[in-house]
Amino acid sequence: MRDDTDWEGFLGFRYFMNREFQFRGEYRHSERISSEEGSSFDNNAVTLRVMGQI
Repeated sequence: MRDDTDWEGFLGFRYFMNREFQFRGEYRHSERISSEEGSSFDNNAVTLRVMGQI
């Protein structure tokens, strides 16, 4: 019988440069610990966004 434990966490920010532009960033970590050989993993992702409006 396979037994999995999943974890996920993230941290983000939003910075308003002015009324038209903003920057967003995020770091996300996910992890699976599995009793089945080869099914465990770690995943790290960083996202940066520049957003504008008119």
